[in-house]
Amino acid sequence: MAKHSKRNRRRMHQTGMGGGFTVVRRVPIRVQRNLPHAPTLSADAYERLRLLEYAARTSVAEASIAFRVPVPTIYRWRTRYRPDDLTSLECRSRRATWTAAQEQAVLALRRQYPRMGKMPLQVLLRGQGVRLSASMGGRILGSLWRRDLLREPHAVRVRKARPQRPYATRVPKDKRQPTDPGVLIQLDTMHLRPLPNVERRQFTAIDVVSRVAVVGVRATASAGTATAFLDELVDRMPFPVQAIQVDGGSEFMADFERACQDRHIALYVLPPRSPKLNGRVERLNGTARREFWECYDGDLDLPTVQQALGDAEQQLRGAEADYTSLEARLESDRLSQRSAAAAISADYRAAQLQKEVDENLAKDGLVSSLQLKTSTVRAESLAERHAIALDNIKVAENNVRAQLMAQQARVDQLRSQVTLRRQQVEQLRVRAGMNGVLEQVAVNVGQQVSPGTNLARVADPTRLKAELRIAETQARDLTIGQKAEVDTRNGIIQGRVIRIDPAAQQGTVTVDVELIGELPRGARPDLSVDGTIELERLTNVLYVGRPAFGQEQSSVGLFKEDPVTGEAERITVQLGKSAVNTIEVLGGLSEGDRVVLSDMSAWDGFDRIRLR
Repeated sequence: MAKHSKRNRRRMHQTGMGGGFTVVRRVPIRVQRNLPHAPTLSADAYERLRLLEYAARTSVAEASIAFRVPVPTIYRWRTRYRPDDLTSLECRSRRATWTAAQEQAVLALRRQYPRMGKMPLQVLLRGQGVRLSASMGGRILGSLWRRDLLREPHAVRVRKARPQRPYATRVPKDKRQPTDPGVLIQLDTMHLRPLPNVERRQFTAIDVVSRVAVVGVRATASAGTATAFLDELVDRMPFPVQAIQVDGGSEFMADFERACQDRHIALYVLPPRSPKLNGRVERLNGTARREFWECYDGDLDLPTVQQALGDAEQQLRGAEADYTSLEARLESDRLSQRSAAAAISADYRAAQLQKEVDENLAKDGLVSSLQLKTSTVRAESLAERHAIALDNIKVAENNVRAQLMAQQARVDQLRSQVTLRRQQVEQLRVRAGMNGVLEQVAVNVGQQVSPGTNLARVADPTRLKAELRIAETQARDLTIGQKAEVDTRNGIIQGRVIRIDPAAQQGTVTVDVELIGELPRGARPDLSVDGTIELERLTNVLYVGRPAFGQEQSSVGLFKEDPVTGEAERITVQLGKSAVNTIEVLGGLSEGDRVVLSDMSAWDGFDRIRLR
């Protein structure tokens, strides 16, 4: 072996140069016998071990690419891995974490209530003393379904009935191809978004024959706005409207239908899913969308509306001034005509008198015939001028009335516009409709919102109600006015049922309970509570826990326990009225008897069993 100085040895140690050797010592046989045997790994565990060794030599990213395993999975395996226990890489057990009794309880309730979800099942199981989370209940249902132990009932689709139309009918065959204007008007609505977060509804009406169209824009499409557009349509059409054809939208029902009936306008409703029968108005909607709304660059914020209100008020004041001026000028013209007519009437009477005098003098020969004829002609001329003057007065009065009505119509139109602008400005100032505490503001300052958007939530802490969710199978006996008790965790409040939701959601029916009396401390909106509704109170009743397959007013076979032998014998029990967790016993049992309430369908062929 070569000799090196301490300095050279240190330098070779730092640079990695120099020779080296390994001392191998044989382990004695007696020590080998005491060493543990290497575990036998499965193929999956061996593959994971190879992957972890490869990741230790290279990196986790390269191991993920080489073995095609996600990086998070490698980190999870590396956390589980223990060098002294290679079995830590074995696949973990996926056995169920629930007991057979819990599974049987869930199966029994699901067979009793085939459409009940995991949330209401959790409530019923808690009433039977079985504590399960909703997620575990869902896993149990999934396991039962995969093992074909859970038979789902046949799904029945409920179709919503079409609303009754007391006045509207289908289009008669003789009206489908009209030849005169006004015989058939096609009416439809179009949803618009002219600006971000701004929604409008366009009402479009077009005559089938003349192609005369009327368009109006409203904030919403409802029966009220459709009725207002009907008034506008009748006023703006140059001919009488005899019939209107619409689709089955809800805005063309109720008030709109009654308005058409009051105006004696026929209303025709198209069959479902047939917009092609309203082709002219549909094409007009497309033209309006492409040629106008897609190019629209307007503004609907508060300053613009206020400016429009000011312009409308100025136009109204100008129209009222024009009306007053026109009325004064027409009155002056009427007085001038009446003055001229009065002068002609005076001349006519004077000429008539002169004529009568000349006639009397002519009989005595005191007046020549020429003078008599002149008096007669002048009297006849003035009589004709007097008649014409009276006719002019009548025509002038009619003209005054027509001009004033036209100007008054313009004034009324501008006054309506001012009223509309004022309403728009008032509606932009949102006020709560009740006194209370502001809980939440859902918008920001300067944000544009569309009509109907929820801006804020205000609650009155002194006027609260409780919303209870009752299983749909137990909601058949609920009625308005029943007593209830609501537990707020800080006290129990007496209540009364004031509303029952007509529709079921996720297997439950929502019931509103009015709280009676003083609220306990800590009562606030959106507080989770438990409630009990008293359907009926029975006194001196023998009852038992609700069995798995026991229905009220029926007979069921139960195993009754014999305390001496430890066996259970099947007996027939008559059941009466039921509650959530208990049921009335009419016969077959006595006070103090012990029975088995769980599902015993597996032992239907036996009348006696031994309990362990």
